[in-house]
Amino acid sequence: MENVRPRLSAAQLSTNRGQLVTIVGRIVESTSGKAILQAHDKGIVNIKTIQDQNFQQGFVEVVGRVMDDLTVEELNSINLGDNFDIDLYADVIEISKKYPSLMGL
Repeated sequence: MENVRPRLSAAQLSTNRGQLVTIVGRIVESTSGKAILQAHDKGIVNIKTIQDQNFQQGFVEVVGRVMDDLTVEELNSINLGDNFDIDLYADVIEISKKYPSLMGL
């Protein structure tokens, strides 16, 4: 279970400081070294990107560590494109909270 990274909403970041997490959302703004992501709960998350990466617009999954200021320091990311169904993703996250055994948690 050491590789488990919880899939979080923006609202859950404050209870996961220092932890490795996964967060999915839409890139609102991206400049060299940082990005602003709107998570599936519509909350805003600041991302410190690796090696001054500049995210493309669209949806992205970011794996990173939650810093004390609630910025997520990116370790890895996957571009999910423009056609990702963020509402369906949010529904799956809610179901996984109610029925964790279905998700292998």
